[in-house]
Amino acid sequence: MLILKTPKASTINLQDLHLSIAERIKTEVKRPRPRRYDVTEEEVEDDDYEPVAKKRSRRISTSSSTSTMSHSDKFRELRDKNNEASRKSRQNRKERERDLMKELSDEEKVNFNLKARYDELEKSVYFLRKLMLQIVVSKGSAR
Repeated sequence: MLILKTPKASTINLQDLHLSIAERIKTEVKRPRPRRYDVTEEEVEDDDYEPVAKKRSRRISTSSSTSTMSHSDKFRELRDKNNEASRKSRQNRKERERDLMKELSDEEKVNFNLKARYDELEKSVYFLRKLMLQIVVSKGSAR
């Protein structure tokens, strides 16, 4: 238990002060929710109608393990989870990079083959044009 002495010679229990601040924050943060009403036509016609608020339930997760764990145990557990998530993230990134490099290699091979095919077709076109020009010239000189 920590006790703080103030200049006015009074003592303040820091744990109680922390709890009172935490309680005040909780009450300040709570905002009233808008009420939802279930109204039927029959009820609207009644003069003495009073709306009934629809209750909504909310799950509150309470685990006994977290309530008994110390701050350092919780911190260690969070760090371990984060380390595991980081390891998986790095592993997934490396795997994606390997897949992309393999795809790049495959595409480069396809590109190389297409360029070779293009060069072959260009040579064929050049040869056929030259041959056609020779035929046209030879027929023109034969007349």
